[in-house]
Amino acid sequence: MVDVQTDLQNVIMRFNAIDVNGDQKIDLQEAVRFVNTKGVERRMFDFTPRWFAEMDEDKSGFIEPKEFDGDVTEENISILFLENAE
Repeated sequence: MVDVQTDLQNVIMRFNAIDVNGDQKIDLQEAVRFVNTKGVERRMFDFTPRWFAEMDEDKSGFIEPKEFDGDVTEENISILFLENAE
């Protein structure tokens, strides 16, 4: 049986690891930095990569929690952050 709470916590922790400045949005620079740490060839983008544009459903220029994973909300990110701060 899959522990949904633990799975959600793992997704939120991954989101927070990518969101370096903690604004609960992943910008292109943060996303590219994360992809580069995963062994992807480092390149400078003078365009928005297709994978980023596809994740950025509302075309805000950011990957927001709900775009990263439909189960992640700003509220449950905040709750997990508060739990980990204690």
